[in-house]
Amino acid sequence: MIAGRGRSAVIAGARVVSIPDTNAKVFALEELGREGCPGFTATADAEGRFAVPVSKAAPYHIVLADAPGFGFTGRGNLPIGAEVTITLVPARVLTGRVLDTQGAPVPGARVRALLLIDTLKHVVEALSAADGSYRLEDLPADPKLKAGE
Repeated sequence: MIAGRGRSAVIAGARVVSIPDTNAKVFALEELGREGCPGFTATADAEGRFAVPVSKAAPYHIVLADAPGFGFTGRGNLPIGAEVTITLVPARVLTGRVLDTQGAPVPGARVRALLLIDTLKHVVEALSAADGSYRLEDLPADPKLKAGE
């Protein structure tokens, strides 16, 4: 089941991803459902319930979920057939400004957060406004971001 922290309601329509714990191949969300992709996906129903496919070759899986306004949250070491509740946490927002070496705003700069959640690559990006400001939304609650990467 998918629920939101601090909310009594379940979260319908959340995206759920399973990754075998034996997987070493990095993949992007866009690859889910394609042949050779190690991850699987499902969508939570109106009551927040889901059944996500898993790899029969792996004894344990990592299950992640996200929804608009909520960053990825997950649980690991889940055996096949496990009942799990994932409590989504409101997403973080990262704001800032892009400036040139003279301190002038740089409009239209692409700003990207490249996140690796286990072996799932997730990219969040924005373009800077005329004043150089940008806003990256839907980041996990505790992103580990490194400048320059």
